[in-house]
Amino acid sequence: MKTSILAMAALAMVFAACTSEDEEQIIKNGDKKTLDNPVAVDFSAGIATRVNGNQWEAKDAVGISVTDGADGNYTNVKYTVAESGASATFNVAEGESPICYTSENAMSFSAYYPYAEESEMSEGKILRNTTQAQDKVDFLWATKENKAYEENPQVTFSFQHKMTQINVEITSDAGNDISEKTVVISGLKHDGSFNTQTGIAAPEPNVQPEDWTIGTADTQGFTYTGLIYPQNANNITLKVGDESDNLKATLNLGSIGKFDAGFKYTLKATVKDGKISAQITIDGNTIEDWKDGTIAEIAFIGTAASADACCDEEKAAYNWLSSNGKYNVTYLPVTAENTTNLDAYKMLWAHFDYENTDGALHNAIKAYYENGGAVLASREAMKSLVTWGVVAEANQIDWIWGTNGDERKPIDWGGETVTQGFTVTVQEHALFKNLPSGYIAIHKKVYPCIRKMRGWGENYTTENLTAWEQTTGAKRLARDSEKENSITIAEIYKTDSHGCAIVIGDPVFEWYDSTEENSELSNLYTFTTNAIDYLISQSAR
Repeated sequence: MKTSILAMAALAMVFAACTSEDEEQIIKNGDKKTLDNPVAVDFSAGIATRVNGNQWEAKDAVGISVTDGADGNYTNVKYTVAESGASATFNVAEGESPICYTSENAMSFSAYYPYAEESEMSEGKILRNTTQAQDKVDFLWATKENKAYEENPQVTFSFQHKMTQINVEITSDAGNDISEKTVVISGLKHDGSFNTQTGIAAPEPNVQPEDWTIGTADTQGFTYTGLIYPQNANNITLKVGDESDNLKATLNLGSIGKFDAGFKYTLKATVKDGKISAQITIDGNTIEDWKDGTIAEIAFIGTAASADACCDEEKAAYNWLSSNGKYNVTYLPVTAENTTNLDAYKMLWAHFDYENTDGALHNAIKAYYENGGAVLASREAMKSLVTWGVVAEANQIDWIWGTNGDERKPIDWGGETVTQGFTVTVQEHALFKNLPSGYIAIHKKVYPCIRKMRGWGENYTTENLTAWEQTTGAKRLARDSEKENSITIAEIYKTDSHGCAIVIGDPVFEWYDSTEENSELSNLYTFTTNAIDYLISQSAR
């Protein structure tokens, strides 16, 4: 299961009543009762693991911003740590007025570290070069959405790392002295920004990679830990010494492909027999709370309050996903109470067997997708595609049969060799890696199923199919074996305004009671793993 990035600790602090300056900051109070006396907010935050230590330091400063659902707001209010420690008490900085509730409206909070004055920002972005300001780029960010008013309001922040940690370890044998030789990494982009409003750290557009001198080796070798902006990278180069030393290694990142926020990557190099060899690993954690880059954080979204309470279909899919060891999986319910921030997840898999359109998490999924997140939607989750902004209302699913009340039973189509499967239409797509060409069998005819079609094109012509792909911004990947122009599996292409989605409405995509006797389990598992891995590679998270 997913582990919280930062531990949380309670704290108490008392503010005096807000001044008239605060009353000017919040002008309107929406439709909630105005408070007779403004009520200050107590903030709490736990351990924040950083490159230069694993605790808060006295005078560490954070910036907190607030919106109250009406027209009022607080922007970049400075709070500082009173005493060093794993948990911090934040006091409002000298010259600042404390953040207060002035009405019973819910308020939404965001916080970032390290604090910067407005004069250091451009449209809410802190501009820094990571070759020059390592001590000022360990950006952390946290949010607390729609915090209801209470008599003693307390906000507990859980901060997330928004940069990428890179570690370098160089060793040499006795015959290859590298002491006093400089170590340089090339191929990374260092001019970038941190958006204090969205929590996104990234290189500036069109910036070019530059050489990064990270230190000088000694007789014991060389180690270094630093921070870079999350970024795509095809390869990077590690050089030890000058050109005459001829110690240069180029690393092709292969399946890693990019450096993600909140993850740690280790570059290990060995100098032996006058040559250098190097590799990047993402196994193990040397600093607590930085995530292991080999294990992606993903969320499984169902309709029940907990995984144990899910219906048999949802539970079967969740149990497979959470037990295979390849991912860190968190179960999230689409319930009215769930307002989880989804920024930490590399992708979401929404797999419903009962429709749910009222849960508060739908809004979070929509925001996640609009900000570049990757979504896998299957079975009844297909009915939420419009709600999430994945397709326009005009392109909502139009081929629907099968209901929750249907009896789960084997389908007898006659003939002992009949299987249930789908026909691939884009064989070269990553979803179909290591799978049979053309037709992919998922279940045998004896499989006890509740067949639900959630797709498009029961009666489409070729022209209808082409128009659907163009207007939806999508590509059909598979079809029903009997309907030439149907769409049962598709990719909604990633754009600048939203992430990537894989949608699976084919009725053979069922999990409950899948056994070796009645299913082609290897095909089902390979296909689903391919879909998840593809979406992780496409995610902007």
